[in-house]
Amino acid sequence: MLNIHRITLLVDHTLNNQQAIARAKALCQAHHATLQLVSHTYSHACEEGSLSDHELRHNLKALLIQRQYEWLAELIREHHLPENTEKQVFWTAHSHSAANMADEPHPSQLIIKAAGKHHTLINRLLDHQDWNLMNHADAPVLLVKSRPSWSSGKILIALDAASKDDEHQIINDHLLEYAEMLNTSGKLQLNLVNSYPSLSLVLAGLPETPVPDDLQQYVIKQHENGCERYAHHYNVPMEQVHIREGEAENVICEVAKQIDADVIMVGVLPDVGMSEVLLGSTVEYVLDHTDADVLALKRQDGVDTALE
Repeated sequence: MLNIHRITLLVDHTLNNQQAIARAKALCQAHHATLQLVSHTYSHACEEGSLSDHELRHNLKALLIQRQYEWLAELIREHHLPENTEKQVFWTAHSHSAANMADEPHPSQLIIKAAGKHHTLINRLLDHQDWNLMNHADAPVLLVKSRPSWSSGKILIALDAASKDDEHQIINDHLLEYAEMLNTSGKLQLNLVNSYPSLSLVLAGLPETPVPDDLQQYVIKQHENGCERYAHHYNVPMEQVHIREGEAENVICEVAKQIDADVIMVGVLPDVGMSEVLLGSTVEYVLDHTDADVLALKRQDGVDTALE
């Protein structure tokens, strides 16, 4: 039986964690999953070479970790989480490192975190915790925005349905399989979104290169056929399939707003470089231009079919 049986809630004292905690509680209840509360702290002052007094460094590190544990205990009381909720604090500056350390020896099927803002170049260069978390965490990552709940019950799944590339096809299947797993109650509505390019824009820089109508129609038909295959295989009605011309991030945001999606599911490709940090990936654009939660999966984030 497909199921989410362990969820990691990654909390950050610099963010408003309220909605992320509420989302974690709701998903744990819906899937009868256990919850672990994870935080991290770090200071260069506690490292060798920063302070000459070894005992002082040790005591300062212990104090910072203890304060984080006290804060986690306060969150548990404030948000009425089970008293036996597991809590862990890790000595690291990076949220993805804390999430991965918390995954051992019992892996989670979902990591939840409040979304930060990374829509400026300075944010992206100096504080790209969410970007690293989505790319390097050992489980799918749900970045929670401001919605108090998933009230519309609509999931929007972004596909590259016409791609023949193995990476895209695997991620497409993982997204739909994970969406099915989220929808074990049958109360969520799965929607698919797929964008296709305008060849006239692609060739706009080439003088006297008109795009034959049949070539543009061929491209559209390839995307339509790909979407139909996925929709049929995963029992998604065609009226819940949205195929539109344009850049992927713009089309995703447009459809998400139109259908009032609660969560947008996107795939994250591996081995992205500094250009992605500078220019911003599709998932980060979507994160910063919608009020929906964003659930990011990588190729290795296949659905776990193991029972507890």
